[in-house]
Amino acid sequence: MIRFLSLLLFSTSLLQAAKPNVLFIIVDDLTANALGCYGDATAKTPNIDKLCGSSVRFTRAYCQYPICGASRASFLSGRYPETIRVLGNTTRPLAHAKDSVFIPSWLRQQGYHSIGIGKIFHEGEGHTPPEQWDVFHEGKPKSKRENALAAERIKKPYAERGLEWAALAPGDDLSGDIIKADAAIEELQKLKNQPKPFFLAVGFKKPHVPYCAPQRYFDLHPLEGAKLPIEPADCLKNVPEAAITHEADARGASELSKREALRAYRACVSCTDDQIGRLLAALEASGHAENTLILFTSDHGYHLNDHRGMWHKMSLFDASARVPLLIHAPGIAAGTCERPVQLIDLFPTICDLTETPAHATLEGRSLVPLLHDPRMKSATPAHTLVRREQTKIIGRSVSTGEYRYIEWNDGKQGTQLYDSRQDPNEWRNLTNEPTQAQKKETMAKKLLRP
Repeated sequence: MIRFLSLLLFSTSLLQAAKPNVLFIIVDDLTANALGCYGDATAKTPNIDKLCGSSVRFTRAYCQYPICGASRASFLSGRYPETIRVLGNTTRPLAHAKDSVFIPSWLRQQGYHSIGIGKIFHEGEGHTPPEQWDVFHEGKPKSKRENALAAERIKKPYAERGLEWAALAPGDDLSGDIIKADAAIEELQKLKNQPKPFFLAVGFKKPHVPYCAPQRYFDLHPLEGAKLPIEPADCLKNVPEAAITHEADARGASELSKREALRAYRACVSCTDDQIGRLLAALEASGHAENTLILFTSDHGYHLNDHRGMWHKMSLFDASARVPLLIHAPGIAAGTCERPVQLIDLFPTICDLTETPAHATLEGRSLVPLLHDPRMKSATPAHTLVRREQTKIIGRSVSTGEYRYIEWNDGKQGTQLYDSRQDPNEWRNLTNEPTQAQKKETMAKKLLRP
């Protein structure tokens, strides 16, 4: 009897080990427009580009809410923001939809060893629901300069926050993301003897403001190469006031200040890319690479002085709503998918690829069919929502791959319609053009409404 139980436990261990591991990489405030594999010729992102070479790259992946807390609560639960009623950074993920489950705890219930490092859920007390992790590392920076800039920024009223940045000098350049990578590498080394499959989520903070990175990454991006977008003078023609989210830092900053900030942003992206390279090398050295699913994304997009000076996020323009998304799955060929997908699709996709049951509350769809055939026809649109805190105006957008349509307060505060193929930068709002009336009506019917 004892021998039988031992064999049973051993067989169960083998079955668990056969399940693929999951490495989930989340980068804060990263626009796809700053990556080489998404077409930025000035980017210095060799490690992300290399990962792209063995992944399915999604060119039209969209977040469900373009701010950290709401987006993360949404995709980690696989539910829309209005379902879980998290519409900002202050509401905790389980404040309202208490029946929600989240990727780390769900996989943990299915027998996975769950490890979290850095910013996965939004930062702050109570934002990470209990029982998510077997192991967690916060990974705070040790750089005095980086910590001081972050502390100063938090103390300022929102309207007075600027485009703060710093090139960290040798001796004070141990940034948070380097510490996070160190912790992740250490955990991978420990996993060599772990009988369970693992879920390892690593959340890199940069390029979130303040833009801080060691000087060596600034050296990769000379200031003369920091070019601000060149746009038509009338690119905001007919655009509703609610659509614009200029920040005080962008309105008052000089062109030189903006170029310095852009350089600093790109330096941060290169620093994060370097840490991702270290992480992937450690995964290879651990012996788990061939049986590990890798997902790489951001919580939302980011404006870099486009649309006449917009910075940061919190808009429904493509630059803010669209995210980079790479999925590397063992046995699945690399490719490019141009169909619209959503971040809430990640939870059911992970369940599908790990052969674990999908929780009944999930609202996304598995992307596995698109992984196997990235060119397959798919009529499922992507939805993004945002709410203006001061005015409580709500904007809703829908993206079909061919067009993007946006309404503010059900159209009472304005609408926007863009031809995504002919006008990817969204410089020409077609909403008032008579020839587009039918398309506008069709797109309006696709909006996700409560």
